[in-house]
Order: sequence, then structure tokens, then C-alpha cells
Amino acid sequence: METQYKVTEINAETLQNAKTSIEQFVQLRKLVLNGEVPTEIPTFPSTNRKKAFRDALRRVIANPTMKSTNMYLRHFGKLNETPIVKVEYSELEKNIKATREEWKAIRNKAEEVRLKYKEVKGDFYKS
Repeated sequence: METQYKVTEINAETLQNAKTSIEQFVQLRKLVLNGEVPTEIPTFPSTNRKKAFRDALRRVIANPTMKSTNMYLRHFGKLNETPIVKVEYSELEKNIKATREEWKAIRNKAEEVRLKYKEVKGDFYKS
């Protein structure tokens, strides 16, 4: 089964498609891009690196996710030996995640205290 987004060549057009795809994804999910998405064609030290980059490029064009986008940008940074651009969560989303973790910790502590109470109480009120 052949996919709809088969990338066979790494050229300026496919790199521009990837940049557009990443920017739309960031805007749609209200994420933060900590730099500019590069569009220059990188030089590849080996065929395996070229294949890995091509696969990452295909994934980010077909279905941009946090993982696929950051993997693509990490490949770019390593190949060009430039600072790695990264897609990160917004401050609001980071705050929401941290608050949820706090809530989970408090909820677990409350469950422990409830079980301790039930153990101490035992059958005291059943008589």
C-alpha cells in the first residue's frame, strides 16, 4: 500500500511544504516554535542520514505531530550543525499540566488518608 505523501526527493518545494505544515500545526494547536524553520537543503554525510531525514520529512508533511515535527527539526539541526529549533507547549498548557500533576498527587494522598481512616474506624459504628 503506497501512501499519499510519498517523498522521493529532498528539494526546495518539499522543504517549503514541510515548513508550511509545521507552521499550520503550531498555529492550530497554539504551540510555541522557538526559532525559524529552516528551508535550505542540508548536506548529508551518509546515505543512511539522507534516508532518515527523508522519512522524517515525509512524516511531518503527512501528519505533523509534536514528535514528528521535533524529530524533523532535530535532524535539520544535526545536519547543519546549527541550534536545534523545537516545538514546545505554550505557557498556559505547561501550567495546566503542572496543575494536573499537583492535583493527582493530592488525590493520591487523600485516598491514602481515607483508607487509613477506614482501617482505624473498622466496625466501631456497626454495633
